[in-house]
Amino acid sequence: MKTKKFLMLLLVLALALALAACGAPAEEAEEAAEEAAEETAEETPAGPITITDMSGDEVTIDGEVKSIVNLWPAGTSSFFVMGAGDLISGLAINSPATM
Repeated sequence: MKTKKFLMLLLVLALALALAACGAPAEEAEEAAEEAAEETAEETPAGPITITDMSGDEVTIDGEVKSIVNLWPAGTSSFFVMGAGDLISGLAINSPATM
């Protein structure tokens, strides 16, 4: 019985330690987000942007992007991380029934 209690206590302590180590303090996370936003604002070009995709096709974007149709559902979270989640106006559904 003592062994069970000891193992349970050890498990709880290990879990508490793991949870405490998982996150950065809120102040550090906010500062990092502000720095990233400032860097992005500084790097944003004013004129047209030409992008070359993985197949070698070039696309030129002349103005501000006002909406996004995401054709890769797994990448949706990336738009939210970049702060562009509110621009998503459509999503593709990749399932055998729709192909």
